[in-house]
Amino acid sequence: MVGAFLRTYGLDAESYWLDEVISLSMAQSDIGSIANPPQWEVHVLPLYYLLLHFWVGIAGTGEFGVRLLSVLFGVLCIPVTFLIGRLLFDSDEVGLMGALILTFSMFHLRYSQEARMYSLLALTSLVCMYLFLRSLKENRGLLWFGYGLSSVLLVYTHLFGWFILAVQVFLLALWRPGGEDVGDRRGGAHLWKGFLVFSFAFVAFMPWMLKLLEGMSDGVGPESLAWLPVPGPLFVIGTFFVFASGSLVAFIFLLWLGKDGLMASLGPVQRRIGDLLAFNSRSLGAYVCFFWLLAPVVGSYLLSVVVTPIFHPRYLIICSPALFLLAARGLADRRRGTRLLLVMLIIVDGASCILAHYFYHENERWGDVADYLENRVGSSEILYVSPSWFTSPVKHYYSGSVRGVDEPCKAGLELEAGDWLVLWEPSTGVGNGGGRLVEKCGFELVEKFPSKDILYTLNLMGIPLYEVVSPNIILYRAVVVE
Repeated sequence: MVGAFLRTYGLDAESYWLDEVISLSMAQSDIGSIANPPQWEVHVLPLYYLLLHFWVGIAGTGEFGVRLLSVLFGVLCIPVTFLIGRLLFDSDEVGLMGALILTFSMFHLRYSQEARMYSLLALTSLVCMYLFLRSLKENRGLLWFGYGLSSVLLVYTHLFGWFILAVQVFLLALWRPGGEDVGDRRGGAHLWKGFLVFSFAFVAFMPWMLKLLEGMSDGVGPESLAWLPVPGPLFVIGTFFVFASGSLVAFIFLLWLGKDGLMASLGPVQRRIGDLLAFNSRSLGAYVCFFWLLAPVVGSYLLSVVVTPIFHPRYLIICSPALFLLAARGLADRRRGTRLLLVMLIIVDGASCILAHYFYHENERWGDVADYLENRVGSSEILYVSPSWFTSPVKHYYSGSVRGVDEPCKAGLELEAGDWLVLWEPSTGVGNGGGRLVEKCGFELVEKFPSKDILYTLNLMGIPLYEVVSPNIILYRAVVVE
């Protein structure tokens, strides 16, 4: 109930941002267009948009109704996290504390309040991991079938779902079913069933894979994510800060407790090399959480450096529950008084970050821009939007006509005194020449609509440790003068 309230509160307080408008536009397309998109959109997987297509028919196209679907997925992540924690560590207490950490995670809450696929990605990855672990431990046909189905749903939600399946295949190869001896080969039945499921997911994804390969050969598909930079090593560290909602307190405690949870789950260091290359029910939690947490982070980082940039913390929402569960395991080993104190600290810190999330404007403020312009743009005046791809969110809220322009100072616009320009500019000042350059081209600044992103800002109990500026977006509104 607490998780549902936190994720529902203030759901329509902010405008849609660009990607949410794209989600809504895709969801309002016919089913054939969603299932068979044009080449430049083939890297966008269809499951979320198909679900949203039917959802908007019931809930409407308002911010609250559309985002409520993501809230539903985000809330369901909480009990599934509990189930995985209980299964991995044979402890209701670990499961409850892992679910508690996720409940008060502003990182998860933030993406549970967006009309994007990320909360569905988190849910499908959790369900897939849970059914995988149940299949390993119980080896029942119905569970393997459910695992196969969840695998297909996962990879049709987001391409990063393949990192989860890769981790599971690796763990499957090491699995020894509860045996004392690493030479025990009773895992053979699990092995062929697991690889059969993986093959099923691969074959089911093959039609979309062919579209992706065709798109990449034409210079689109995943390689079209040109806005992503090549990550440096600090990006990896920064990802764990994002998992901690940008909180210095949560970052320290999650890593500290996570390290203790990993060591406690492994027990004494084994002397035989074979024991390090296989795991069973005694060390299940440690092995699963370790590889579940690190493999997607390291794998996406290496692919970004070697092949093409794909690294972003929000895509790695798939592995953040592993950190929360390791921290919960470390927390469960503390004395009762210390454990209670740490739980209260986690709740207070998480609630503080969530309050900061409610307070700051984190989305692009297209609704505010449209309200400002609605009664100010004259019938003979032209409204330009730069870059041109931001015309879609402006058109969503603004009732007048809009023209897109990518480089207003170089586009040879036939400007008239009184024309208007809405300029989107990242905090780096690249892409549009910067607001000052626009002023030199015959515009003067009239109003600013800044957005501030607390999630990607280092904070102490929700209080920013430096000036909060969105790492990607600052919105300017300028007017042409004679």
